[in-house]
Amino acid sequence: MKFQHRENKKRKKKKEKKISFVCNTNFCSLLKVLGSQTEYHFVHRALPHVRSKRSVPHTRKLKVDPLVATAIQQPGFKRVKRGYKPLSVDNLVPLYEMKNPTNPGSKDPTDPFFKYQWYLKNVGQNGGKPKLDLNVEAAWAQGVTGKNVTTAIMDD
Repeated sequence: MKFQHRENKKRKKKKEKKISFVCNTNFCSLLKVLGSQTEYHFVHRALPHVRSKRSVPHTRKLKVDPLVATAIQQPGFKRVKRGYKPLSVDNLVPLYEMKNPTNPGSKDPTDPFFKYQWYLKNVGQNGGKPKLDLNVEAAWAQGVTGKNVTTAIMDD
């Protein structure tokens, strides 16, 4: 929303009017828009944070106020969590048995600090949710190990 500031002398008065405007219309001012002295971001207290339809009455209420130069409702969007493609059995490389002297049947690395790296294999060791990790065992099963391997983590 953009407020009109016609005269610098009346700026303090305009600020007071802006505050009373916000109280009267049930909008709360979040902050100024970056790089602008006259534009502000407002949110209506009675509306949900994410809304599929426009709030025409609320926008109209803002536009008729003499202090408001322009009022634009920002469109929302729905976030959808993307999954991952399941591994194909055809292209899997058999995982070589790692020699772990303390636990011969284990395929975990022999690094003594591996058990503290919950993001690689989470079994709930730090009070976290088991299996909430980076799923690196699937990459290891494809034979992706060794030097010159770069890992990128994409977060939604």
